Amino acid sequence: MADQKKPIVYDEKTIQTLDALEHIRLRTGMYIGRIGDGSNPADGIYVMLKEVIDNAVDEYIMGHGRKIEIKRNGPEMTVRDYGRGIPLGKVIDCVSKINTGGKYNDDVFQFSVGLNGVGNKAVNALSSDFEVISYRENKFKRGLFSRGKKIEEKGGKENGARNGTYIRFVPDPEIFGDYGWQDEYLEHRLRYYAFLNSGLTLDYNGEKYSSKNGLADLLAYELGGEPAVYDAMHCKLDRLEFAFTHTHAYGETYFSFVNGQYTNDGGTHQSAFREGLLKGVNEFAKNGFAGEDVRDGLVGAVAVPAGHTLYLEDPLASRNPTSGMLYAVVDGPGAVVSSRTYNLDPQGASFGQGIPGVLATGQSAPSSLLLPLVHSAPGRFRTNLGLVQTSSGSFTVRVSIHAPGGALLAAANFTVSTGFRQINDLFEELGLGSLSVEGAWIEVQLMSPAPAFWTSYASVVDDRTNDPTYVLPVEP
Repeated sequence: MADQKKPIVYDEKTIQTLDALEHIRLRTGMYIGRIGDGSNPADGIYVMLKEVIDNAVDEYIMGHGRKIEIKRNGPEMTVRDYGRGIPLGKVIDCVSKINTGGKYNDDVFQFSVGLNGVGNKAVNALSSDFEVISYRENKFKRGLFSRGKKIEEKGGKENGARNGTYIRFVPDPEIFGDYGWQDEYLEHRLRYYAFLNSGLTLDYNGEKYSSKNGLADLLAYELGGEPAVYDAMHCKLDRLEFAFTHTHAYGETYFSFVNGQYTNDGGTHQSAFREGLLKGVNEFAKNGFAGEDVRDGLVGAVAVPAGHTLYLEDPLASRNPTSGMLYAVVDGPGAVVSSRTYNLDPQGASFGQGIPGVLATGQSAPSSLLLPLVHSAPGRFRTNLGLVQTSSGSFTVRVSIHAPGGALLAAANFTVSTGFRQINDLFEELGLGSLSVEGAWIEVQLMSPAPAFWTSYASVVDDRTNDPTYVLPVEP
C-alpha cells in the first residue's frame, strides 16, 4: 500500500513573526528589487550603494559637506561624507531599527530621495560585514554588524576628525551569490549625482566627478559629439532647474527628475516644462506655433524637488505585463508632480478590480479624487471621464479641470443616477473643445453624501489609433 502523505497542519505553531532585518533577508526583493549578480545596473548591489550615497547627498542638499568619498576594494565598498554626522546617541538605531531616521522631520531634511527609514537598515541586513562610524564635535560612535546582527559598539573621542558619516559594507554572498561590481555602472551613476547636485564632488577611487553647470552639463554629456543648433539654455532656481537645446534629429528627448530620481515615464513636471516652453516661444514671437513646430529636435532636462512621495501598488502588475508600479509624487495637498499610467484593455476591465486606484466604501469614501496627466488636442487626444457607484441612489460630483500649473480652467456638476456614467470628451463638455493641453489634471469632488461605493477614472484616447490609456485616481 502506497504511503499516504501526512496532512499539513495549519495551527498556531505554523505562524511566524520575523524581526524587520530578518524579513529584509527573507524577502529581499521587496526592499531592493532584483537581486542579480552585478551584471545589470539595476541589480541589488548597486541599489545598496545608492541608498548609502543618497544619505550623503541629502547632507549636501541641506548645506553640509561638499565632498563624498567612495572607495572599492574587491567586493567591499566604503562611503565617507562630511555632513553633520548621525547624532551619536542614535547611530546604532539608525542602521538597525526599521522606520528610524531624521527624514521624517521636514525641518532637518526638507527634500530627500529617501523618506521611508529603510535604506541603511536594508544595506546592513544584506551585508556580511557592515560598519558605521559617525563623527560629531571631536567624538565618534562606531557600530560593527554582520547580516544585521550587532557585533561591536564603541564610542569615544576622536580629536581632529571632521564631522560626517562613514559606511563600509560587503554585500552578502549568501544573498547575492557570485557577484561583481562593474565600474562603468558606478561611474554613470556618479556622473548623474554630480549633474543633479552642481557644486558637489564625488571621489571614486581617486577619480573625481563634479559639475559646474548642472543639467546643462548633463545635456552635453548625453549629446556626446552630436552637434546642437545653439548652446543649451540653462535656468536654476531654488525649486526648479531646467536646460534645453535643439539638435538636427527628429522628435523630442527628455531627462526628468524628482528629488534626484529619474522619472522615465515623465510626469506633470515634464509636461509643464514642455507646455511652458511652447507658451514662452509663442508669447515672445506673438504667434501661435503648434507644439511639434517648436519642440521637434528638442533635447531637455528638468529637475524638481518634492516634499512627500506617495506610492500606490498596482494590482494589475501580476497579469498585465505592460503595467508596473503606479506612483504619484505630491508636493502639498492636490499638487500632483508626477504619476505613471499604463494601457489597459477596456474589454477586460471590471469595475472595482480591473480599474485600480482608490476604491472606498461607506464612511471611508474619499471626498475627492485627483486624476493626473490628462490631455486634450483637437483631432489628436480626447479625455473621457467615468463615474462609478454600486448603490441604487444618485450622487453629485463637481468636476474641475486644472492646467499643469494648477490654474482652474473649467468646472461643472454632474449627477450619477445609475451605476455608471461616462462623459465623452470632457474638455468639449466643459467648453474647452478647442484647447490643446498636455499634463492637465482633473479633480472630482463629492458634493452629496457618499454612496456605498464610488470611484472615478479617466481614459485619454489617441484619436489616431483609438488607443485608450487609463488615468488612475489618486486620493488627495
